[in-house]
Amino acid sequence: MKGIVKVKEIMSTNLQIFSPEATVKEATLRMAEVNVGILIITVPNTYNIVGVFSERDVVKKIVNQGLNPETTLVHEVMTSKVVAIDQNTDVIDAWKLMKEKHIRHLPITDASKNLIGVISARDVLDYLANTGQLIALLNRR
Repeated sequence: MKGIVKVKEIMSTNLQIFSPEATVKEATLRMAEVNVGILIITVPNTYNIVGVFSERDVVKKIVNQGLNPETTLVHEVMTSKVVAIDQNTDVIDAWKLMKEKHIRHLPITDASKNLIGVISARDVLDYLANTGQLIALLNRR
């Protein structure tokens, strides 16, 4: 399909970095404040990813297990096996990976594996819809 761009062209660079030592309550308040579904958890004062904390983590690990968000630390419940992709990955390949891994957000790294952005399933769908490629993809099924 012509015109498929690289994720670096549509990723968000407004990264929401958070400490693994923060409480879940602090993390969820930040997520609500900035209206995001994921926080990138890093070694403090760096861009070294140690995990991600998502809305799904809140539901599956806090609510379902009855944990106290005021005393539970982010590193205790974050997703530590982070799936990240290179900035030069095609948008369609990013979408396929999200589908395969059942994830809605992907951190984006440069050639040196430095965190430079994040892309969401919504970003991909918006791009495909706005460029008319979503219909083409649906018609290929």
